[in-house]
Amino acid sequence: MAGVVYDPVRDDMFTASLDGATCNGEPIRSRGATRDETAVLVTGYPNAREMHRRGEDSLRDFGSLVDAFATVRRPGSAALTLAHVAAGWADVAYGTSVNAWDVAAAVLLVRKAGGTYLPLNGEPGGDDWEAPGYLACVGGFDLDGSVIAGVAGLVSAGEPA
Repeated sequence: MAGVVYDPVRDDMFTASLDGATCNGEPIRSRGATRDETAVLVTGYPNAREMHRRGEDSLRDFGSLVDAFATVRRPGSAALTLAHVAAGWADVAYGTSVNAWDVAAAVLLVRKAGGTYLPLNGEPGGDDWEAPGYLACVGGFDLDGSVIAGVAGLVSAGEPA
């Protein structure tokens, strides 16, 4: 129904309700790059859990992201990462090993700003914020043509995205 993400460093207050999304009281729209080559990816991947679980495969996947995207940033906060996608300050966000409190407010924020939020590896029928992973992008981003679709497991290796 409503969510709030606060950035104490920048003093930005992101809010979302069923009526829309704002930053510091001003409406925001999730718009930006449409393709990897011009897009900013924000992620915490690979984290220690992924490194333990998938080892060098996770490093290879990270390398493919660095090669594909214009910029890759690792800000450290899932909530702020998603808020930046909602505001159009970043184009794609990818996270693994997150908790509900990391993303619950930001799911609504991204969607109400016009972006896409996909829960990854959740329980069938579970709430989106309970899934341990996510992929989010600005409205209009070509997710089907993106390297991130394969890394996130949305397509099998060797299949077109």
